[in-house]
Amino acid sequence: MDKKEKIKNLIIENTSFLKEVGYDNFIEKSDVWDYTLSYISSNRDHAIEFEVDYRDLDVFVLVTVLEDGKLPSGYYMNKGKQVRTHLEKLFESGKIMDEEWTRIIDIRKEQKDKNERKIIALMNEYSTILKKNINNIQKLCSNEE
Repeated sequence: MDKKEKIKNLIIENTSFLKEVGYDNFIEKSDVWDYTLSYISSNRDHAIEFEVDYRDLDVFVLVTVLEDGKLPSGYYMNKGKQVRTHLEKLFESGKIMDEEWTRIIDIRKEQKDKNERKIIALMNEYSTILKKNINNIQKLCSNEE
């Protein structure tokens, strides 16, 4: 199994809990430089997306506002509105409170080398934080819509 396949499997395994909290559909998109796994709920107006950058061997989690139940055509902006927000920004701004989110920053500082250990550490931390805060993220998204 190659490195990209291992990373993809790790992300799917670490995020499968989202199916249990209502994200009943997912979309995978892959190309040479990145892989994106988007979890969409049929009864919510947002998605949770995991994006891997293979060049930097890094992973990001985004909360994405859906357009008519589908992923927006724009990346950060669509039709003049911001549609994707990095999970860290929700904590950094104080919209969601959890002191442990700074562990993500620590991992990025500690794991400066481009290797899959960084992605493993980040995915473990992201899944822990998401499990603890998914209800708050869902409430925040429903209040902003």
